[in-house]
Amino acid sequence: GTELWAYDLTCENRRWKSLPTADETNQRRPNPDGSSVPMLVDDKAWWHLRYRPVAGPDGRLLLPARRGGVLSVDAATGAFRQAAVSDFEVVGSPALMRDTLVGATDYVGVLTGDGVLRVYDFRNPGQSLWAKEISSGGFPGRFPAIGPRAAAGGILVTASQGGVLTGWAVRDGQVRWTEDLGENVVSASPATAAGDLAVLITSQGKAILLNLKDGKKVWTVRPTGPGNFAASAAVADEAVYLLTRDGTLLALARQADTGGKPTVLWDRPLDTQGPPPVPAGEMLVVGTASGTLFALTAKDGKIVWRYKCGSEVRGVTVHGDYIYVVTKDKHLILLNLK
Repeated sequence: GTELWAYDLTCENRRWKSLPTADETNQRRPNPDGSSVPMLVDDKAWWHLRYRPVAGPDGRLLLPARRGGVLSVDAATGAFRQAAVSDFEVVGSPALMRDTLVGATDYVGVLTGDGVLRVYDFRNPGQSLWAKEISSGGFPGRFPAIGPRAAAGGILVTASQGGVLTGWAVRDGQVRWTEDLGENVVSASPATAAGDLAVLITSQGKAILLNLKDGKKVWTVRPTGPGNFAASAAVADEAVYLLTRDGTLLALARQADTGGKPTVLWDRPLDTQGPPPVPAGEMLVVGTASGTLFALTAKDGKIVWRYKCGSEVRGVTVHGDYIYVVTKDKHLILLNLK
């Protein structure tokens, strides 16, 4: 199973410990993977969490469970309940969207391993409001590449591993737009408040800046040089930050120039690839697979300081002046941004 721990912001006191995977039996169930031959597996083995939780309404967190469905956890107490029910593994983090025109409905969009986008009413999770198969784009099976993303105008965006993007109307599942990239999608920039732009990383090492509202490409770039495949990216108000596999950090303009490419605002060699960069006001925080955490100025990429975490950096979150780092050797590290 998976334990969920909550600490205060200084990580000095643990507020609660919860086991949302609280099934201590040996119950067995069909494999909810959706992309392989069904088989029986230990129920508890499928409860662990593989994707980031999402802030939900009423002070709750939405956690995608590998055994299927989404858990809604009270951030103050650790109490949990179902927010979406599915028999298949959830792929990526869920998308939350509020419709203020129809009774302030909170929609939860969930992609599952059987290649289906399901949308639920947050307060009535037992039955999906609608479910639609996503296109495979020629890829064997419809297994989704990334979780759904919310965009303006009540749009949920999906991407299949075959590179087919679809914008769905959250209310009824009608298709608003489609875009076939012609190559596999392997990851996407984290959801942010920086508008409807997202960077998709393809299996060919390209980075594609996409407008999620209408599916239009803003620009496409393939880093040059041996090993310079795009690895991860983040979209901020001032720029797009792209980290390559050889550890070069690029700051790219959000608009394309006359040649259809983004202007490179600055570049900075680090030590290797890592999770998406994290914008933090005038600063930028980047962790790498070599275990180094970098703090840079967002304006020109100057390295202000670096910290050796002792193990591969798996995730970075910034809250105010606090930096929270999760490492491969199961440590949570708290640092001061300044």
